[in-house]
Amino acid sequence: MLSIAIKEQNSHFEHGLKIIMTRLANQWQQKIDFLPPEEIDNADIAFLALDDDWFSAGCYQIPMHTQHQLR
Repeated sequence: MLSIAIKEQNSHFEHGLKIIMTRLANQWQQKIDFLPPEEIDNADIAFLALDDDWFSAGCYQIPMHTQHQLR
C-alpha cells in the first residue's frame, strides 16, 4: 500500500491532488492510503506547501537556473 500525506492550506488544491493520486493509483492497480498531515514524515509520497515567502522555506533548494532568472 502506498501512503500519501498532503499538507496544504488550500482545501480545493488538496482535493485536486487527492483526485489525481486516486486516478493514478487506479491505473497502477495500487492501493493508497491518505495519511493526516501530522504523519507526513511517515508517508511514501508527501505534498508539502511551502511558505508564501518560499525563499525562507528551509526544505527547498532553488535550482541554479532559477536563481539567475530572478536577477
